[in-house]
Amino acid sequence: MSLSRQASTYASFSALNVAISYVLLLFIANVMSKEHYAAFGFYSSLMSMLLIAVNFGYKETFFKWASQGRINDLTDLRNSFYPWLFGFFCIALVTVVSNLEAGLAGLGFISLYALTAVSGLNRGFEYYVKDASAIPTYRGVWLLGCLLIWWSWGELTVVGVFSAALVGSSFACLLFVTPHIKQVMNPFSVSVRAFQAPWRSPVMRHFFLVELATVAYVRVDMLFLKGLNVSDNAMAEYYFGIQILDAALLIIAPVSYLFFNRLNRSQSLWYRESVPYVALMMALVLGIVGGWWLLGNWVLTVMFPQYTQSFDLALSLLWVLLLAAGTLILSHLLFHWDDEWVYVKVCFAGLAVCVVTQALLIPALSEWGAVWARLTTESVIFVALLLFVLFKERERSV
Repeated sequence: MSLSRQASTYASFSALNVAISYVLLLFIANVMSKEHYAAFGFYSSLMSMLLIAVNFGYKETFFKWASQGRINDLTDLRNSFYPWLFGFFCIALVTVVSNLEAGLAGLGFISLYALTAVSGLNRGFEYYVKDASAIPTYRGVWLLGCLLIWWSWGELTVVGVFSAALVGSSFACLLFVTPHIKQVMNPFSVSVRAFQAPWRSPVMRHFFLVELATVAYVRVDMLFLKGLNVSDNAMAEYYFGIQILDAALLIIAPVSYLFFNRLNRSQSLWYRESVPYVALMMALVLGIVGGWWLLGNWVLTVMFPQYTQSFDLALSLLWVLLLAAGTLILSHLLFHWDDEWVYVKVCFAGLAVCVVTQALLIPALSEWGAVWARLTTESVIFVALLLFVLFKERERSV
């Protein structure tokens, strides 16, 4: 499949995903109270961080090894993946008894993680349509579930939202398991005796640390806002802005996946291969930021009247896309070079910057402190990665 067809496939499904995401956001933000919406944001951020331990680098390793055709390694990996995942699933079930909201959030995120693992395999095996359509399907079923709950009970709470999310992710996960994945990852072929803890694999340790740093710095903001007693109203408005940013990231991220697969299958110089992908990402970013600048106020006034004050906050957050686009390209280049450990170090430096800036800025600037902390963190990560790549390329050319 050519780059134009690959890009159009992801662009089409990304557009569908964004459309569904915005309808879902429109519905949830208007139906839920700001108190419940802030709680939804808090539990989502908390579970995203806890999910780092659940993943422990599996989904990234699935993508990398599938892309490199390492089938034997993948079949060995399943012996630890299923028992590992089952253990956390049991923990989430027990949590339901003591805290229904947290337990349902945990089950929903574990199911969503299984879906992203399946998508990573489809992406690596170049089943781009199935990879691209997985998340829109999940969000579509999630939206339908929320609508049915609201229609049946007349209200939508945190419990209802996470229940619908659990159904959506489970359905999509089962739907997009391809015959190739069934063969490679057949759960009935698991040998419990061959179980090996994921931390014993250097590759997975690296990916775990990468996710620990990258997910923590983008999710710790809600925990800081909650811990520093920022009002529910301010938390809800900030989380609304983050939802806008996350939806935009869904549009540009697939380009870096295509770039990684191209690198693994090409003998050309990386910087020559990167030109069309970088150009495409920059065009997407400028289109998104420009579109929000022109239409954001109208969208908020017509569709999200509770969040009209979030325009400037969301616009500032969207500038993160310029830095994030560069980081995505550079990080996948490092993965291609097997330099994940460098990315780990850079991300932990970024996490340290994030923690310090949030601790200093949030007490003084409330939710705007979190915005400036995010921009500062993304800048540090991008510049550090760029300097390393330029330095290594200079060494390689000597």
